[in-house]
Parts: sequence; structure tokens; C-alpha cells
Amino acid sequence: MPKRNEPTPVKASESVVCRMLSKHLRIAQCDTLAEFGLACIQADRIDPVLDLMQEIDDLYAWSTNVASDIMNEKTTPLTEHLISLPGRLHLIRDTERSSVDSLWIAAADLPSERGRLMDALSFRGLIHNFRVGAEKSLIMAIQISSCQA
Repeated sequence: MPKRNEPTPVKASESVVCRMLSKHLRIAQCDTLAEFGLACIQADRIDPVLDLMQEIDDLYAWSTNVASDIMNEKTTPLTEHLISLPGRLHLIRDTERSSVDSLWIAAADLPSERGRLMDALSFRGLIHNFRVGAEKSLIMAIQISSCQA
């Protein structure tokens, strides 16, 4: 049987992702994460979801199957990226979903002060421990559309 070719990776567009988030959160339209963070601050409303969104550090460059990558027994490019940058919140676009349901926040080894932002929220997420040498790394991913105060 011939070997099946892997799908070609697709870049995640920062402007598309930021516009989707802006529309979902009802804030000023943004094209970059920097503009998005500023718009969250300027929204002038108390919302734990906006507080969490302000903390996003980076956009993961590739669209990927988030659930499959996070829950895989072996590391994937996504999980390796997260593990290599512990404590940083990454915005990720999922290939298996559409619209705002395709947007996730993920991080490895989140420090407690950033974890407290999530204490005020209810959300749907994934958690997986990966062995890194003699230690473990905890990866957590949250589907943004599921976040509720």
C-alpha cells in the first residue's frame, strides 16, 4: 500500500485570527496581536475573558489539529513549541473547526499568576503532561469560544 502524504502545513494568518477574536469579543477590529491587546484594554468593561486575552504572547505560526496535537502520546511540532517557551500563552488556530470555535489558547507550565486569570472562567480545555528528561511539562489548551465568566 502506498504511503499517504502528510497534509501541507497552513500558516495561521494573524490578521484573520485577530479579526475573528475582535468580532467574537465585541471590541474594535484589529489586525495584529498588539492592536488586539490594546483594544482589550480600551474595551472599558470588566470581563475576565478580556483580561485573559490581554495576556496572549504569541500566535502559533501554523494551523493545526489542536486536540490531536495536545493529546498525542508523542510530542508534535505544536507541543515542542509550547514546551520550548514555558509560561507563554499562544493563540492557535485549529484545522478541524471553523470560525471562532477554531481558536485556542495554549501554554506549557503556566506560572500561577497567569493561571489565576483562568480561575474566574468556565471553559472547555485539554491538559496533558509530557516527560521532558527527568521532569514533566504540563500543557493546557483552552477553546476560546467556550470561555464564560
